[in-house]
Amino acid sequence: MPARTKLPSRKTGDGDPPSGPPPSDPGPDARDVLLGLLKGELTFGAWLGVSADDLRKLVELADGKMAMGRHHEARRIFEGLTALEPEVAGFHLGVGIACEAEGDVDHAFDAYTRAIHLLSDDEDPSLCAAYMGRGGVRIRRGDDAGALVDLALAREHGGDADPTLRDLLAGMTARCAERFAKEAD
Repeated sequence: MPARTKLPSRKTGDGDPPSGPPPSDPGPDARDVLLGLLKGELTFGAWLGVSADDLRKLVELADGKMAMGRHHEARRIFEGLTALEPEVAGFHLGVGIACEAEGDVDHAFDAYTRAIHLLSDDEDPSLCAAYMGRGGVRIRRGDDAGALVDLALAREHGGDADPTLRDLLAGMTARCAERFAKEAD
């Protein structure tokens, strides 16, 4: 484990309080930044100067961790990306996929739902993936009717060509029809 860097403190020597005046008022620039962050007018990523290339490299790193089965590490990277840029649906989708791989279906469901809400472009392939992911979580939860709706929406948003989705949707349709028939008797 690497050595931890000791952070500077305001203490001097043997625990004596610092001499001099307390830290000054942060000033109008700091207040403007804070207000921008709180109002959603500024993201942490923009404030910190994180470039699109930096974000792309972090996504690649997280994808590599997922491919190696290191789901928890990938999840932490994707969660960090959502903190930097909370309005990027793909980062929430990554959190959902990593959470689901870890078996944390509640957080996966929330992350998929957030991605769905952020995506307004019906042509975005991430929308199909988010509906598929949330549908899969609903299956694991035993929510067949909800899964059927999500999987149908995934198909509607570009999943027509996906044979796995078609098979899953056909199976869910049959399963729901069977369950509803039993309940009707």
